[in-house]
Amino acid sequence: MKKIVVILFSLLAAIAVAAGPKSQPVAVNLLHLKALNTSERGGDELYMSVTVYPSQGKSSTKQIPQRPLHWLNKHLEKINNLNLWSGDLAPGQSVSILLSLMEQDAPPWNTDDLIGTVRVHIKNDNGKLISSWSMPNRIDSPTEVYTKHGPAKLFELTGEGARYQAYFLLTNKKPQAKPKT
Repeated sequence: MKKIVVILFSLLAAIAVAAGPKSQPVAVNLLHLKALNTSERGGDELYMSVTVYPSQGKSSTKQIPQRPLHWLNKHLEKINNLNLWSGDLAPGQSVSILLSLMEQDAPPWNTDDLIGTVRVHIKNDNGKLISSWSMPNRIDSPTEVYTKHGPAKLFELTGEGARYQAYFLLTNKKPQAKPKT
């Protein structure tokens, strides 16, 4: 009888652990980027600077697309659900991500221009992802729009005479690997 009770207790404990809060996959994607006004007459050369501040570990920065590449504003319609960052958050962990739209200039005499920055803070609160979106140094908040991919955040990024609309999507799915061509 004792063996049966011990086995049942062990089984219930295993089920409770399995049902507890788990690590959550999360991804931040750029759904769409639209030029309303460019900073240069001939068009802008754009990239995203993605700076990640995890609650545990070191911060990191990457450029998308990687140098020396950039997006020409006349080709922005090709951007469709582009992954900017993805990772797994354990219960209690959080991450703050700065997504900065930059206009690339010719080094070394010209520095790149910041068009606008979006900040997203994501936390795994016992298995539930909680996010907040904002723009540093601005009080306006994003507009929520519904897309075929789900609810997205729409921001208007302005700076250096440029004006762009950026649509960002937060998902709890890992991005799929792109097929090799």
